[in-house]
Amino acid sequence: MQPEQMFKEEAAAELHQAQGLGPREGRVRRTKSGSVKYSFNMLGGRGPRSVRVRLEDQAEDEGGEEGTVLENKLPRWHELLQCWCLDFGGRVKCASVKNFQLVSRDDQEEIILQFGKVEPDVFTMDFRPKVLSAQQAFMICLSSFDSKLSCF
Repeated sequence: MQPEQMFKEEAAAELHQAQGLGPREGRVRRTKSGSVKYSFNMLGGRGPRSVRVRLEDQAEDEGGEEGTVLENKLPRWHELLQCWCLDFGGRVKCASVKNFQLVSRDDQEEIILQFGKVEPDVFTMDFRPKVLSAQQAFMICLSSFDSKLSCF
């Protein structure tokens, strides 16, 4: 099976930032700051899914650049454990479909954002502040809880 044929369904979410227009107006302007796109595995609920994050750059409107694109680091199949595995450096303790690591297209080894399950109903999030704001990192992680987007 070709890698591009492995993922059959897709779902997407948009990331928005809210900016107050002033205390007198009492209005808030929402601007799109990025999108998260999930592609689901053709093997069913047991295989890995693909996550692609596109962050808008302010210069994008002027220069037409693509912005920052992050993709999930693909897990490896562990023969002994018979499961898909990623190295979270001891930060993640439980297997979960919500666990992921995001890397840039340019450097597949530097992890920009990692999110994973520590115990039931407890998750951990680590991110690189030079690339993502805390708000962006949190919004990306929060999207993994939407069953319409990320779970099978």
